[in-house]
Amino acid sequence: MHESLIDDVRLHVDEISPNEDETLIKGWCASDSAEIKSVRLTAGKKFSFSGDVSQERKDVYEYYGNNDKYLNSGFSINVTKKLKDKEDIFLQVLHEKEWKNAQRLEGTSVYKIYEPESINFKINSKFDINAIVVDNFYENPEEVREFALRRGSFNPHLEYHKGQRTEEVWRPEEVKQSLEKLLQKKITGWESHGANGVFQYCTSEDPIVYHVDPQSYAAVVYLTPDAPPECGTTLYRSRVNGLREAPTEEIAEQLGKTKEHLNAEIFSAGFYDKTKFETVDVIGNVFNRLVVWDARLIHAASEYFGSDMKDSRLFHLFFFDTEE
Repeated sequence: MHESLIDDVRLHVDEISPNEDETLIKGWCASDSAEIKSVRLTAGKKFSFSGDVSQERKDVYEYYGNNDKYLNSGFSINVTKKLKDKEDIFLQVLHEKEWKNAQRLEGTSVYKIYEPESINFKINSKFDINAIVVDNFYENPEEVREFALRRGSFNPHLEYHKGQRTEEVWRPEEVKQSLEKLLQKKITGWESHGANGVFQYCTSEDPIVYHVDPQSYAAVVYLTPDAPPECGTTLYRSRVNGLREAPTEEIAEQLGKTKEHLNAEIFSAGFYDKTKFETVDVIGNVFNRLVVWDARLIHAASEYFGSDMKDSRLFHLFFFDTEE
């Protein structure tokens, strides 16, 4: 890794930043067998630009096992000449008292940079946020988990959901504020959805339910330490009509069908038949990970595991709407 054209020299270019007057090249270079004190860039036979190998690079030092030769291996070179793509441009190092080619560069960058005006494109100012993942959400996740397990009033209501949920909710204002900050949207209906803020667990005996929810967003915080990572959350696409979300009036009009007809197509085999859906995105189950997604997307738990509340898929669940 990080090999150069010289057998015992490692070199890596971190940054090539061209501007109107000059090009800045930054990276690191070191050798296990010889001290590298100087590096330069040559462009053809007439031009060369030098830089010292003396900048501290603790990251490289630690990566290569605290080898002292890698500690002060960083370099930067200011190239005050417009480089052309067809020139023979090399980074050279002073190795064993001789300048040697260590890496060839193509023009001002390893890759050709296209000027913005050469491509006709626009950034969509109303792009969709389908999912957000935040690790280490709670500062004290173990306490939150113990708080959930102490509720004791987990009850099944199979007509509404699988697994078991607390009959009490816990939806701190601080969670709402964090979600608003993440989404850059004001939350509405924080208090109106009865299940917003419940704790829930599902075991390996519970079936996977493929569904959509009517709220703007759903969110979970996984609360099982060392859970199987494959037992997270999956977003799907219908194999029947290709839709990824609950049909809107706009989608229905485009497809020439009613929302009700499209929804019936998506769930034509009910809510348990995996063969009717194909996976789009999978988000792993990591302890204290917050996952927020558009609740109207077709989704489901990826898998369940365990046999009781202490060793199964425990999570803190939220449903809420936002201002458009």
